[in-house]
Amino acid sequence: LLEEWEIGHVGAGRNIEEAWQPFITKANGLTVAILAVAENEFGISDVDKPGAAGVDMYRLYHTIQSSKQKADFVMVIFHGGNEYNPLPSPRVVSRYRLVIDFGADAVVGMHPHCPQGHETYNGKPIVYSVGNFLFCERTVSDPNSPWYYGYIPIITFSKAGLPTLDITPYTFDPECTRITPMEGERRKIMLEYLDRISSYFKDPEEHMRLFKGWCLIGGPSYANHLKFSSDFLEEDRCFDDITLLRLRNLFTCEAHNELMTTLLKMVSDRDLKTGYEMVEKVKALQKMPVENICKKEGH
Repeated sequence: LLEEWEIGHVGAGRNIEEAWQPFITKANGLTVAILAVAENEFGISDVDKPGAAGVDMYRLYHTIQSSKQKADFVMVIFHGGNEYNPLPSPRVVSRYRLVIDFGADAVVGMHPHCPQGHETYNGKPIVYSVGNFLFCERTVSDPNSPWYYGYIPIITFSKAGLPTLDITPYTFDPECTRITPMEGERRKIMLEYLDRISSYFKDPEEHMRLFKGWCLIGGPSYANHLKFSSDFLEEDRCFDDITLLRLRNLFTCEAHNELMTTLLKMVSDRDLKTGYEMVEKVKALQKMPVENICKKEGH
């Protein structure tokens, strides 16, 4: 349908080769190649299976390199990370920085359903999570939940210098009828919040302590799925069984894998004290610093 209506798309396809094709666009005499990859969770493409471009760092490196032969700049959009965590995990930070080392000129992350921070690494912008854009979820009743906040990253490429990043934070109402960009003092406070949470992952030791706190918040509910059943080996078993998929994703999805391996190591090493000390700090960082204006106006 997208092709029928001549709408550009990237990151998914009828098979793995198509899913990995970059979207190339031109403007003002410059060419930008956009790649989009996703953590290896549900819906990943394969040789003869439609779906998303599941991240493969070896393939990503070579796709970036080949794209640089066709375009002046390469941007990578990355779908991944721990849901609801106000900070990117340690592995996400190292992974996105590595993508810049591969030759990308910018990385934009999404999926955690809340805003996370951003940074400039080797002169190139990395956005760890833009938050939700317009996402209806009836089970999230609090209009001031991080679910209803996000920011638009505006990245400017120029041959005269390094890419620049400008940010427009916004809120939207639970009915998903309106997006309200923040202005004035509200915008200033939100940008200060983003700067504050961005400072934590620049200190690796403090960042790991905070991630251990997150593991105690978000990890146990996922760990409940760590149970294998001999029924899974039955040949006529329906392989869209949600129990099996949840178990599989704890291993194949990079974010779940990091969460589980860190939590289980904390438990086996009896290294829980630091995590418990950080739980309340992480919860405090989840709270947005400005009220959702859509709530106030009754939209």
